[in-house]
Amino acid sequence: MKPGYIIIISGPSGVGKGTIIKRVLNVRDDLILSVSATTRKPRPGEVDGISYHFMSTEEFKEAANAGAFLEYCEVHGNLYGTLLENVNNTLNQGKHILLEIDTQGAEKVRLNHTRVISIFVVPPTFQTLINRLHERNTEDPDVIKNRLMMAGNELATIGKYDYIVVNDKLDVATTDILDILDSLETTIN
Repeated sequence: MKPGYIIIISGPSGVGKGTIIKRVLNVRDDLILSVSATTRKPRPGEVDGISYHFMSTEEFKEAANAGAFLEYCEVHGNLYGTLLENVNNTLNQGKHILLEIDTQGAEKVRLNHTRVISIFVVPPTFQTLINRLHERNTEDPDVIKNRLMMAGNELATIGKYDYIVVNDKLDVATTDILDILDSLETTIN
């Protein structure tokens, strides 16, 4: 059995990555979503072990020092990481693992693995991104301002990705990602 591939989906905060990923996972049973670890506080409705593995900063740093992460980095003042054991278990079962990670993490994964497909999701306009972040009502204005500044840096890295998908209409963006995965079947299977 061939090992699976790591499928990376990145994009600025508020672009709709999580929503697209949920839709893709409903259609594809050969993909497993990696649940990231984070030191960020849970948002309303998020569940530990399902949304994220919520950790204290101390727990996270201990895990990092023990080599428990495929990649980790600081984003928006919080630590985020991909647990190596979960990734290896999924890949060794011949399944593909989907990582929703930022551009820093994506770069680290690409440097350490060859079986990687990367997709960057962009908004149709920067104003659309601003509107989406405000409509979420999950962060205060200073956090939104920080996320928008980071978005510029993230958008500057799109040339490193294999594919770019514009999330103007959710159904179209989801279909675009499913089409990418379908077109890679001969490569990733």
